[in-house]
Amino acid sequence: MRSTPHQDPDAAAPNAAADAAETVATKATDAADTVAAKATDAANTVAAKATDAADAATQKLDDAVAQGKEWLQSFDIQQLLEQIPQPVRDLGAQVVERVRRLSPTQQIVGGAVLAFGVGLLATQSSRKDRHADAKAGKKYRAKYD
Repeated sequence: MRSTPHQDPDAAAPNAAADAAETVATKATDAADTVAAKATDAANTVAAKATDAADAATQKLDDAVAQGKEWLQSFDIQQLLEQIPQPVRDLGAQVVERVRRLSPTQQIVGGAVLAFGVGLLATQSSRKDRHADAKAGKKYRAKYD
């Protein structure tokens, strides 16, 4: 009769648990490596797309600047001035001469008044709209509000 070595079930359990733990750890490490690689690839893709978008925007801006410079170089101020009627040019010259005769304080105050008037005119239409809306709201109120 042949004798077989006797395995103790209590001794086999720790080995199986250690093997299972090692397998789980290996799979977790592999999964973490895969996730890290995918995250790196995604980050590189986003960075490349952002760089491409920035390059495209820079190119468009450069084109716009070049077009603006070209337009300014082709712009002839003398030709534009010749299109203005003579009475308007004379009036402009008179206004400039009278402003030059004012003292610096008068020029500053006049400029401030002019800027205030332009600002008032610019905001006047929005004020009229708000005032008309307020009147309409009062005029068409429900009977039992």
